Amino acid sequence: SQWHVRVTGDSTLSSPADVYLLNCADEKNGCSLAAQQEISPSVKTLIVDKPQAGNWRIVVRSRDQVAHPVTYLVHEAMLVPTSTPIAQTDTKHSSGATWTLSLPKKQSDAQYAAFRIAGTPANDRERTGVLVAVTPLDNDAP
Repeated sequence: SQWHVRVTGDSTLSSPADVYLLNCADEKNGCSLAAQQEISPSVKTLIVDKPQAGNWRIVVRSRDQVAHPVTYLVHEAMLVPTSTPIAQTDTKHSSGATWTLSLPKKQSDAQYAAFRIAGTPANDRERTGVLVAVTPLDNDAP
């Protein structure tokens, strides 16, 4: 699974600001930083792979003193694999090859597509493969 978070500031944002995603699921050890990024006019998305269940916080902090309140807009999406993979078995495709897949029926506000490169069974980090090319299929997806 992946958690996608996009934070944008209103048009009055005159000084740089940063957004932090804090994992506060471990109450004994406090919060830990999972992702950080500058808020800018160009849309960027923070991504947390395999987010731990529990309490999370989104913190926005201006780098300079601000004279008036600034409003921030948060768009988020939790991406989870489909219950049935689109391709049932691993297939090999040569570089530059194209192929067609039928996507499942849309089940939420946004839909994403991703591919998984086959992993190495002996390597724990790559046993289930490496996720690549996570792409929103909707223009307004977070």
